[in-house]
Amino acid sequence: MSVDLNQMAKESVKDIRFWILLFFLVRLIGITSPPVETWHSWRQTVVNMTARNYHETGIDLMHPRVDIAGDLTGITGMEFPIYNACIAVMMNVFGEAHWYGRLLNLIAASFGIWFFYRLIRDHVDERTAFLAAMILLGSLWFSMSRKIIPDIFACSLIFIGIERCIGYIKGNLSAFWMLLGIALCSIGVLIKLSVGCWMILLPLSYFLPGSNRTRWWTLNVQSLGLLTIISFLMGEDRARMGFISYRNYTGIKLRKDLHFKIIR
Repeated sequence: MSVDLNQMAKESVKDIRFWILLFFLVRLIGITSPPVETWHSWRQTVVNMTARNYHETGIDLMHPRVDIAGDLTGITGMEFPIYNACIAVMMNVFGEAHWYGRLLNLIAASFGIWFFYRLIRDHVDERTAFLAAMILLGSLWFSMSRKIIPDIFACSLIFIGIERCIGYIKGNLSAFWMLLGIALCSIGVLIKLSVGCWMILLPLSYFLPGSNRTRWWTLNVQSLGLLTIISFLMGEDRARMGFISYRNYTGIKLRKDLHFKIIR
């Protein structure tokens, strides 16, 4: 049985999964490099710092801890540290290393692109979905998705969650996927509040052709319940008292002050 390699190659370049894999492999180059880029180096260091403290002292999501608070405990207000905790789990399993956050972010971002593509393909058309995914792959997403910061990680969870939830509303998926989708969206918003703007797609799905009204109400009522929990958890973080401002020096003064809200 002969195989037409040219035909296979032509079909591959039309498949978004080929490009997701290619971009994934390209970004594996230097994946173990330390976070010393001039852009977001301090932010990546803080994420790793919190993750290492979780690895050494145990994971406490309500009390993330940094090492730059002098004689204070270092407990700090920050994004809900689920991403940091995931890095700590990898440290617990594979041993301490500084690059786990890069790999974790890159894997999540690759899945996020796939579900972003599916979301557009199912509600617009395949060509538009392919072009949109390629634009996103080559955008700021390309560099940010291998940094040790939670932004792209959170956005990817939102894409996956919304795609699952809308699939449920249209009757294509079971309640299990709906609950998983709501959970992923909730975690994404907790990690990075700004990605919550994508959640507007859930109430707007009421107007999609084929939308099941009963399923739509079921989804959105449960989403409101989870938003209440999110508000409580974020309120707990904001209610911490005794915030101080920390100015970082590394031989010379940095261009900006690094503000960390430290308590106790």
